[in-house]
Amino acid sequence: MEGLAKNELAWASAHAPREYLVLTACRAWFFHALDRVASKVEAGRWAAGRYERPDVIEAALVRQTGAGAPDIADAESERLVTYVERVLA
Repeated sequence: MEGLAKNELAWASAHAPREYLVLTACRAWFFHALDRVASKVEAGRWAAGRYERPDVIEAALVRQTGAGAPDIADAESERLVTYVERVLA
């Protein structure tokens, strides 16, 4: 399952909207930590409470839930992905 998550992160980095990338990273991290699948929103809320820079996750959650469209910086989303990839390694 984690191999699939890594492939999905690679694809999302190149092709998906930033909120998809951020919340996919959160889902991969959630699964790795708790050994169960969660929705993007559930995983995002969980990860926001654990990541040192939760603003990027919170912005992705706002976009995902349709409550607004805050900017999600490429650098911040890639920083989260790098962090999650290290956790998964």
